Amino acid sequence: MNDLYEKMDFVLSGGALKLLTDFLATTVSSAIVLEPRGADLHILDATGTRPTQLILPGESLRLAASFSSRPAISPCEMEQERIEGEWPWALRMRGPHWEIYILLKERADEALLSELRPFAGLIRLCQSFQKTNDNESKLSRLSYMILATKNTLASIFEPMPLEYYAAFVSDVLRESLFPHSIAILQDDGHRLIPLEGDSAAVPPREGIYAQPLLPPTPVLTRREAAPYEVVLPITEAELRLFCVMEWNYLPDSEMLNFLELLGSLAVRALSINSLRSKNLLAASQVSSGDFTILSLSNVLSALRSEEDHGRFLSLVMDIFMELGQVPECLLAAWNGGLKGYSLVEHRTEGIKAPPESASMPAPHPARCPSRPFFDLNKTPAHELFNSWGLGECPWRALGQMDYLFPLCDGDRVEGFVALASKSNTPLTESQLAALRIVSQFAGYEIRKFNRLS
Repeated sequence: MNDLYEKMDFVLSGGALKLLTDFLATTVSSAIVLEPRGADLHILDATGTRPTQLILPGESLRLAASFSSRPAISPCEMEQERIEGEWPWALRMRGPHWEIYILLKERADEALLSELRPFAGLIRLCQSFQKTNDNESKLSRLSYMILATKNTLASIFEPMPLEYYAAFVSDVLRESLFPHSIAILQDDGHRLIPLEGDSAAVPPREGIYAQPLLPPTPVLTRREAAPYEVVLPITEAELRLFCVMEWNYLPDSEMLNFLELLGSLAVRALSINSLRSKNLLAASQVSSGDFTILSLSNVLSALRSEEDHGRFLSLVMDIFMELGQVPECLLAAWNGGLKGYSLVEHRTEGIKAPPESASMPAPHPARCPSRPFFDLNKTPAHELFNSWGLGECPWRALGQMDYLFPLCDGDRVEGFVALASKSNTPLTESQLAALRIVSQFAGYEIRKFNRLS
């Protein structure tokens, strides 16, 4: 039994081909055994000759055209045809799921054909066994890919920063398909920026990387020789990511199908997270708007009821800092005795800054401008004050401010409030609208102090 097992193992592991070649070496002058793979013929073995190449590109279809085009019916068929070229005769051994060719210098007689039939049967058994092994390997890998997809679905739709998202996708690809190397690149419109993985050689932004419309379909960008490269685009609106992977073997259809599935999931996750962010922002703005309206009612009531000039100006500072959520605020008011605008108060993070005694001289209050507020990043303070007919501003803190709101009583600028917003966080439209109302109302309420004076 052990001897039988060893013989069967030898035959099924590829020994059937060696037995065939050994037999041909004793019966014919020379022969070549080939297997069609796509459009090419691959040389499996030879006797009596030394082939100069192992792959014959494009020869599979030409050789098959010399034989009957009907599909194989029985498990093991064998036929012989005359062909053109250096090898005038060809034998085809085949079944429904396998096929090999034998090229000969002379025609095989009936006796030789009869002796070759058992070898054809052995090759059929070997091919069937190898195909079963391949199928089992593919099923095992597909099972692992399905498990990886299940685990991916549990996390890929969770909101996460772009860097974490790139690391997550990279981990999934690395643990599912075992590439030799992987890199996640982001296209900023001008160049490719590495986010994750191997960034030693970032490709130029050309070819697939520059195409405007990219479906989440893997593209085999290097197929001539190892390492074989595949690029998977992941794009959503303005965000363009590319997963660049390399293998030492050519990726098969199952791997490419898994990549396409993962690419579709990744794009959908980006789309859902983008919509979630927009919805949260819209809800936040609505909530902020409702809160601002309620706050304005209380604010205007407090300003109207305040009768002390100093406390009134301090309350204006409180309101601007609270509604604008700003870290720094400066308030200046017209001082008739000094003939100019004096710095009433300057706060940073709620703390009063050391007072600056200098005032900004002016023969009379500036005329009220037509605009309710100014963006000092677009119109610097010194340009604005020059247009109002005022002198040079002596307060250095004003150079750090981003917005300026004039407090107007009729056509006179009775004062102004300057705000510094948080870093890279400009005031929202609802905040600007609320502060504009407060500045107009505060300017109107200043009139009562002018009457008292």
